[in-house]
Amino acid sequence: MNTASIFGVFAGALGPYGISQHAVVALSETLYFQLRALGARVVVSVLCPGAVRTNFGTSARNRPASAGLLRSSDAARGNEVRFQRLSAAGLEPAQVAEIVVAGIRESRFYILTSSNRNEAVRRRGEEIVAGTPPASPFP
Repeated sequence: MNTASIFGVFAGALGPYGISQHAVVALSETLYFQLRALGARVVVSVLCPGAVRTNFGTSARNRPASAGLLRSSDAARGNEVRFQRLSAAGLEPAQVAEIVVAGIRESRFYILTSSNRNEAVRRRGEEIVAGTPPASPFP
């Protein structure tokens, strides 16, 4: 079980964070194919959760000042407020755990915790096939 984010399965979201989440999904897909080719009995899944009620919105507090992020900046405070609202609307960690256990028991590869981004995921596949530029994932 690898953990990415829903932002790992559609385009254009959150700069470096989105890029790192795409990398986790790609790593999981590659591992899946490599294990299959070897005939391994190990199953791979990638969790791509939406919002979860955690303290992820305040994680900048752990970043050292030498990293260049001014934690007291208006932009940083605005992001923290947005993430706190998103977190408050998210699932409880225990709910996510139940979804994960069910997904593993069902041998699902992609384990999503909500359907609110399904249209963005679907649209990404259609854009790739059509060769069109990606649409913004945010309305």
